[in-house]
Amino acid sequence: MNNYTISTIKANVIAIPLAIIEFILIVIPFYHFLGKELFLEGLKTPLLKIQYFLPILIFAGLLHELLHLTGFILFGKTGKNEVRLGFIPKYITPYAHCKVAISAKAYRIALLLPFWLIGITPVLLSYYYKSVWLNLFGLIFIIAAGGDLIVFWLIRKIPQKTLLKDHPSECGCTVESDLN
Repeated sequence: MNNYTISTIKANVIAIPLAIIEFILIVIPFYHFLGKELFLEGLKTPLLKIQYFLPILIFAGLLHELLHLTGFILFGKTGKNEVRLGFIPKYITPYAHCKVAISAKAYRIALLLPFWLIGITPVLLSYYYKSVWLNLFGLIFIIAAGGDLIVFWLIRKIPQKTLLKDHPSECGCTVESDLN
């Protein structure tokens, strides 16, 4: 199998049950950690009001894609002209694309960078700061990484040195060559 792609629509459909599981694994333990009163009080933070939260989400969505680009450049050792940031109006979604083949190891790192940095990290920090806002922010970006997690699962068995090429219009990649 040389094609490890999934359509954006199919990835979103698969990500729905994944999002429910993520909600259960992230919010419910945090609710129990804080207790009902502190959790409900935390929901009153001004940062959760739409006029603040929406611009933060838009910025973080762009940051998510910039982290993919950073991963392609740093770990895939690509040039800045070999990556691109774009936007798909039909799905109202930004995307990052690497135009050249990179190792499966580098591709996996670039794929999961946003998941770890703006998903898992805020969730972990939410326990330290007892912040409902950080917990929900992290949850949203763990859910936003659903397609990335699906692609990671698709390519999990590909040897690290295999060259993968990011697909220009679907979620995922194709095998360019096997260097193992």
